[in-house]
Amino acid sequence: MHWADLVLVMEGEQRSKIRKVYAHLDLPEMGVLHIPDDYEYMDPELVELLEEGIEACMASD
Repeated sequence: MHWADLVLVMEGEQRSKIRKVYAHLDLPEMGVLHIPDDYEYMDPELVELLEEGIEACMASD
């Protein structure tokens, strides 16, 4: 985490957990993609949602 400029998570709860576990660190900016974490690994729909969410985050910078 110390080397990252940006960390993206799928749900706000994930961001909260990371902040709690790593409270002792100076964390980078954290963005939430608002994608429910109920997909199977490499589900094509999930991959598409991630790609779209990441692209939108990068475009807003």
